[in-house]
Amino acid sequence: MDAEKQTMQGPDKVQSVGAVGESTDRLQLSERLIEEGEIVARQVWDSGGPGVGLGEVTVEVLDGRYYALDDMRFEGPFDDFLEAAQAIGLYTITEDTVSIWHRDDGFVFRCECRRARRRRQPEEGS
Repeated sequence: MDAEKQTMQGPDKVQSVGAVGESTDRLQLSERLIEEGEIVARQVWDSGGPGVGLGEVTVEVLDGRYYALDDMRFEGPFDDFLEAAQAIGLYTITEDTVSIWHRDDGFVFRCECRRARRRRQPEEGS
């Protein structure tokens, strides 16, 4: 592997982190996002499946720059909120989308999760 470039791999992703020292910088940035970042938008999803069947993606702001986060990684920085939102599909609605919230607009989209709808359905013969 080229000494100037390395790749971090996870179970379902390959993320280029650039120069070798950059991975340490990204780890420190990740820790700062957890401690100091402000969530400005969030999408919650629930597939109803076992294991990782529930999660969220967020856009956070730190030092005036935007970052896109999910359970496995973060992307950024972005100068523009919409760039960060697009990077994680914040406004992509699927059958598993429970809600989309934005700091300035409140809930942009909200529905009941599929499991809640199934619980309310009457049993056959009732």
